[in-house]
Amino acid sequence: MQSQSLHLTKRGIFIAHWAIELTAGLLIFLIVSGMFVVSQPNIAMPMLRISGFLTTWAFPCLQIALIIGILLTMAAPKASGVAPWGIACLSITLASNLWPIVVYWWDLPMNWLGSTGTGIAPFVQAILFIVMLLQLARWILRIEQSDAQSNAKDRQDVQSWSKSVAGLKSLLAMSLIFLALLGGFLFIPSLQLMVFRAFGMSAMLLPLIGLFAVLLLLAGFSRQVYRVNRLLSANTTDTEGADPGWSQIPPDSLRPSIVLPAVLALASYGAYHAASYWLAPGYLQKQLAKMKLDFPNLSTQPEAPDTSLGTKSPNLTLRTLAGDTIELESLKGKTVVLNFWATWCPPCVEEMPALQKLSVDMAGQETVFIGISNETEDKLQGFVKSNNITFNIVSGDGWPAPFNRIAAIPTTFIIDPQGVIQDKFVGSRTYNQFRSAIEKAAVKQPARADEPAADKKADQ
Repeated sequence: MQSQSLHLTKRGIFIAHWAIELTAGLLIFLIVSGMFVVSQPNIAMPMLRISGFLTTWAFPCLQIALIIGILLTMAAPKASGVAPWGIACLSITLASNLWPIVVYWWDLPMNWLGSTGTGIAPFVQAILFIVMLLQLARWILRIEQSDAQSNAKDRQDVQSWSKSVAGLKSLLAMSLIFLALLGGFLFIPSLQLMVFRAFGMSAMLLPLIGLFAVLLLLAGFSRQVYRVNRLLSANTTDTEGADPGWSQIPPDSLRPSIVLPAVLALASYGAYHAASYWLAPGYLQKQLAKMKLDFPNLSTQPEAPDTSLGTKSPNLTLRTLAGDTIELESLKGKTVVLNFWATWCPPCVEEMPALQKLSVDMAGQETVFIGISNETEDKLQGFVKSNNITFNIVSGDGWPAPFNRIAAIPTTFIIDPQGVIQDKFVGSRTYNQFRSAIEKAAVKQPARADEPAADKKADQ
């Protein structure tokens, strides 16, 4: 191998490797911070502030470093076949930066922002970088195999590069499986329900499983990149002309065909940050105004202390999707779980398997489950059928207090057999949390604040 061969490529692999490693570390920190939001809010708040800082400043720097690393890696000779995959990687970067600008400019719904930025794009970039390394390793292996292999070193080189190719293939296969699962969970909420229902899994286990998978892939990625770098370093220390198979191989170079995509990718970052400064604030204001039209009680102000606990629930007349009419007053003597939710709300969808399982497990325990959404019956019917929801689902809005003061969903009220609101959950809960509150409400019969004093004395 010529002493100057793959000089730029080696440096590109080094830079891209560490950019991907540090980006993975940032994503792991974000996952852990999100887990602490539910379990340890006091610890989570400083972590979320750090996460915001890292996402704002560290992530763009790492992405710029990745672009530079990919560019230098693509400097490998054309015959290696590395450049097309590098251009694909830069195209992902370009698209993930420009897509939010399209959403801001055309005032598209917020969920159209999808998983750009620190979402699924870094995983796709890492996979394409693995393909680049695989192409490079295959190309070098072919060159080594073309040698006469007349000495032990030639045979050792072939064996080493064969192991590198096999290792990169295995890493690529595992990464593609992980990417498919990640995409399924991000874009197909019913897949989450199916997994939770099939394995009886708590919603909190999903981030832990994802974290474990990321750590495994990260370890495999580091090992394979280290092996490629070690082999390249060993080969490029050979004197010029020592390896006949490399005598006609040109050195790597920065060609216009690879520099242009890198420049466009870097420019897209400038455009994205300009849009974040000029377009995003106005876009968010418009989206908030739309949300207030859909949810008149939504407020950005701190919520006043909840005074509904311990008070009698008002009567509601509810018409289920099955066509039945339920009067809340008629459910006296039963514990009622009233869940306000929506199909577009990920935490709502996340806790649905727990509510469905509870409705089955507690069917003979005088407990009634009712889900209420302001979405159309057609939309709710589709969700109910695809996810096998069997408890009562209601479409409607305009409810009396305290059910008209819902600032966030999911919100769940636990009403005891006497019609008194005993508990209220804002945000998703697990099977065990719901069951504990329901069983507690079923046996608790406190004197109500709205009962006449004479009645209280009579009870005594």
